[in-house]
Amino acid sequence: MKITGKYEDKDFQEDFDFLFVAAPPVVDELALDWRQDEIEIFSKLVHTIMLICIVEVDPDPHLFDHLQLILDTIMDEKTYYGEEVFIVRDTYRAQKDDFLDKDDRRRQFTVQVSHSEDFSLEVSSQKLRDFYSKRGIKNVEILYQQPWKYFYHFGASEIVNEYPWKILDLDGKHRTAFVHACGAFETVNDTISYATMVTDFLYTCCSH
Repeated sequence: MKITGKYEDKDFQEDFDFLFVAAPPVVDELALDWRQDEIEIFSKLVHTIMLICIVEVDPDPHLFDHLQLILDTIMDEKTYYGEEVFIVRDTYRAQKDDFLDKDDRRRQFTVQVSHSEDFSLEVSSQKLRDFYSKRGIKNVEILYQQPWKYFYHFGASEIVNEYPWKILDLDGKHRTAFVHACGAFETVNDTISYATMVTDFLYTCCSH
């Protein structure tokens, strides 16, 4: 397996026994020599948009801990994917045990999620302001926003047609293994277990 590329403006080539692809296997974005069977499978991947924001706000009367998960939003698919705020983290609060600073203007980190085709930065920003307004906070300054492509996965029809299992059939072909989280439910434990399973299989069956 030969890997070629460019690093610090210099071309390089390395030889490996196997290539383990842990990055999202997105055909249009990852520079691999894709085979047709790989294209057929990974072209079906979809993703969501996760928007992270850093805001500066007035004192928050609802702030009782450094991290708040808005469970009503998380448990409702419509609001969760509707760009509503579902995580608020106060970094200062995470480092302090007391509440002497509870009346100070502070910076917070928020998270919102949307289906990729529905994402609107303008809509997300307004929902962020509405979120704080409902908490009695009017003076909100958005300092930073970054949308990320998040949670590459197969849709329901691809799950029914066993696309995650098709990835397992690919693993080892062309001396390549795909161990990205799209092959398993996206938790740290499941993803690591999946990668370990694939690695153990390849080294066991191919070591000779």
